[in-house]
Amino acid sequence: MPLLLNVDVTGRHVLVVGCGPAGREKVERLLAAGAHVRVVDPQPPGDLDPAVEVAARHFEPGDTAGAWLVVAATGDPSIDDRVQAAAEASTTWVTRADRRDGGGVSFAATVERPPVVIGVTTGGASPALARWLRDRIARAVPEEVGALAHLLARRPRRDGRRGHQDVPFDDALDALVRGDDEASRRLVNGPARHGEP
Repeated sequence: MPLLLNVDVTGRHVLVVGCGPAGREKVERLLAAGAHVRVVDPQPPGDLDPAVEVAARHFEPGDTAGAWLVVAATGDPSIDDRVQAAAEASTTWVTRADRRDGGGVSFAATVERPPVVIGVTTGGASPALARWLRDRIARAVPEEVGALAHLLARRPRRDGRRGHQDVPFDDALDALVRGDDEASRRLVNGPARHGEP
């Protein structure tokens, strides 16, 4: 059974080998997550984001040096084998676009309600099912969940803690969906104690 982790790639170096459709999709997701992305491809797309560092050549094992994550997406299993071997030799995480399970590390299908991210994975059994579940969750979870998370993060500490067990989440979220931010804030913060505003 896979372990779903929340990984912050902001500012981390990620190598993407191969920038066809699968590699391109990973590049875009990684950039959106704040990663520093380097692409190695003998014929890279000419319209990549200017933030992407591009090496227009074939993969060399030394390319994985310094990478925090490596994406093998060449479409050629023999090359992806070499990419995986080089990454693993330097104890770098590697994911493969040619394997449903990612070869040990895979991207989850995600619903984003910043700062909330909901991930779905089937462990490679069916990426299509993961995407279908993601879409169902997206329809069920309103955008305002992100605003609720921000309110909870700013909740005043009491007794040195910021416990949320007493928060009526449904009511607070419903208030945000209605556009009543003040009512939601009151529900999240609870009744003021003596000496509190």
